[in-house]
Amino acid sequence: MILKEKNTSNFLDFGIGSENRIYPDSLKYVKIEKKLVVDKYKVTDCELIQTLWDSIPDRNKIILNTNKKYWVEKKEHLVKGAYCDLHDSAAVRVKPYWAMIYANARSVRDGFEPVYTFEWSDWKTMRMHDNGSFGIRNESFFLSEKGGTNFVLVHVNEFANGYRLPYYDEWMALARGGRLNIDFVWGDDKDSLMASQYAWFGFRNVELNPKNVFDEEKMQRFCGIFQQNSRPVGMLKPNVYGLYDVSGLVCELTMLAKKSIFDNEVLICKGGFLTDSLESLNLRNHCDYKTTNDFTYQGLRLVRQIR
Repeated sequence: MILKEKNTSNFLDFGIGSENRIYPDSLKYVKIEKKLVVDKYKVTDCELIQTLWDSIPDRNKIILNTNKKYWVEKKEHLVKGAYCDLHDSAAVRVKPYWAMIYANARSVRDGFEPVYTFEWSDWKTMRMHDNGSFGIRNESFFLSEKGGTNFVLVHVNEFANGYRLPYYDEWMALARGGRLNIDFVWGDDKDSLMASQYAWFGFRNVELNPKNVFDEEKMQRFCGIFQQNSRPVGMLKPNVYGLYDVSGLVCELTMLAKKSIFDNEVLICKGGFLTDSLESLNLRNHCDYKTTNDFTYQGLRLVRQIR
């Protein structure tokens, strides 16, 4: 596996040609032959808002739920087109629809062909389809103005050269750094001191009752705690490939290449989050986006395939 860091951006070039576990078959190794440009850091609050500026309304322009108000209030503290701090806080509470709109907008901004197209649909599409499309909730700020529904069918153009969410196997290859059979980004040691050098974990700034089974179940079901604060990116050690915050902080949205053999997942969130225990940072762990639940505390790191 060859790694080459670009000199003028926050991306890394990877030539992926090693064997890595692929979801959903956790016992099978497959060979991946791709060249990807990968975000060195998780996408930050500022970067997301600046790119989606016109898609995020000003206050009092539209009735918003709690999560949408969160982004409206974040936007109020920024100036359009202003410089984003390299180590701004990692974006959290990024709904899958916004993540893909952001990926498309960034592709257009940088002169690439967008990967995603959307078709208004209904709840019946909330599954993985044979042609690689899948259904997600429509989280547009301007839902009523677009005349859309509460659900969107996402079509993936696999030949486009724009930014997209990584596939599960790609994320695992990048996280492992070319090494097989390791449990954590840093290796196999279950050492909290070692882990703290690579991952933000074990933090809770929102009160939960540790003895309340429902609270713990809710945290796992929704991929973290809804109102948990974030942290700056790139402050800890990177993995072997120079990628920061692969584990902990906020889990990263990834796509499935085909239907899961376990359930009706259409997206997977990988890497764990701030409230996780050390054991939960195991690279095999994931939080699933399916018809029975919804992500509330998730982030993203984009890739772009070079052909």
